Amino acid sequence: MKSRIDYRIRISYIMEKAAATLGSIGLMIVITEQYVLPTIQPILPSQTVGMTFIQKLGELGWVLLDMIFPYIPLSICLLSFVLFYLSS
Repeated sequence: MKSRIDYRIRISYIMEKAAATLGSIGLMIVITEQYVLPTIQPILPSQTVGMTFIQKLGELGWVLLDMIFPYIPLSICLLSFVLFYLSS
């Protein structure tokens, strides 16, 4: 007995995927504008005029620390999930 394959295009499926894509792009824009851009403000070229190379490296270090700390709990959760999942 052969199964019948239905090749219809479902508009609701296309709309769902389009909404998910636009929502993901919108979320990335909001996160970038609200959290990333204010964090990197001290190392923009307009802010670093007159600074020495060592001072710029120091500012870059602080910016990287400011951006890494929010991801530490996420990475701990992901690591613990992987370890517990693999050990069972």
